[in-house]
Amino acid sequence: MSDVSTKVPAVEFDGRLTKEQRRGRLKQLLSPKEFGGVYVWLLIIVVFAIAQPHTFPTGASVRTIANTYAISGIIALAVTIAMLCGLFDISVGYTMGLAACLSAWVMAHTSLPWWIAVLAGIGAGVVVGLVNAIAIVGFNLDPIIATLATGSIIAALTTAISGNLYIVDNVGGSFSENVARKSVFGFQEPFLVMLVLMLVFGFVLEWTKTGRFMYAIGFDRDTARLAGVRVQAIQTLTLVCTGGLAAVAGVMLTARIGAYSPGAGPPYLLPAFAGAFLGATMFRSGRFNVWGTIVATLLLGTGQFGILLLGGPIWSSDVFNGVALLFAMAVASFSPSAPARVRALSRLFGRRRPSPPVPSERLDPQ
Repeated sequence: MSDVSTKVPAVEFDGRLTKEQRRGRLKQLLSPKEFGGVYVWLLIIVVFAIAQPHTFPTGASVRTIANTYAISGIIALAVTIAMLCGLFDISVGYTMGLAACLSAWVMAHTSLPWWIAVLAGIGAGVVVGLVNAIAIVGFNLDPIIATLATGSIIAALTTAISGNLYIVDNVGGSFSENVARKSVFGFQEPFLVMLVLMLVFGFVLEWTKTGRFMYAIGFDRDTARLAGVRVQAIQTLTLVCTGGLAAVAGVMLTARIGAYSPGAGPPYLLPAFAGAFLGATMFRSGRFNVWGTIVATLLLGTGQFGILLLGGPIWSSDVFNGVALLFAMAVASFSPSAPARVRALSRLFGRRRPSPPVPSERLDPQ
């Protein structure tokens, strides 16, 4: 019997997508599941542009929104970094207030240069992050309870430093000019810093091993530990970064105002969490991400600015925050994978089921 050889024609693959594949990928990228919040943002812009055609759709309005809500974006980044690693840091608002107070106190009561005041404020935030890490990682306390306790201590310390009084002397000079009032094309330093932080943390989270480990810990801490991830070290680093980011926001708040105001910091806590939760409905399908957080913060800022232009009352901004969050999540829910997103968020914030016991030698020693 003669051998029969079957020749199969060689097929070369040049890596290019077909027209149908490109269309499907574009449809997926622009779906409400990924861009629900962006669509809400565009709708808000259109509505206020129609309502205030001479004042809202202008370059001055864009710069005002960017500069006004940049500090909110920075503190929202701090909250996001902690939550994507499975941690709640309630103390960020108080940390922000401590950094704002300490930097102003250094300028008012010493003859040190302005950059020392900046380092003092940021250093205080780093120390707070280390204290939180000791309580949460070292003593295994619940993050919410631990940071609520440290927040109360920080609030008392801030009051002791400031005497619950405004600090104004020497704050509005070189300190404000160098930290918050320089601008590029009308966009001030807090906004530029916010963009830089977004790019840096976005790169770390999406393109580095540490970022992937942080997402893994937030998804399931015990599984990440069994996979060899150094959970304690990464959570400690996360809490230190969270405290440092909150301190950056506090220092820039003092520099922008030109004074320290008692109670500065804690009012930013709820808008920061709203921005982080709203950002989780965009770009990463139920995962916290820095890109979504910044877009969500600017979305909320756009709505609040538009309401103020229409002469809305002060309390209307809080109502808008809640309505925008509900509406954006409703838009994102028009997707077959919406239940999966809900489960993903519940895994991040809900109670975890205890993992089955495993032999001690399989655990990564911490």
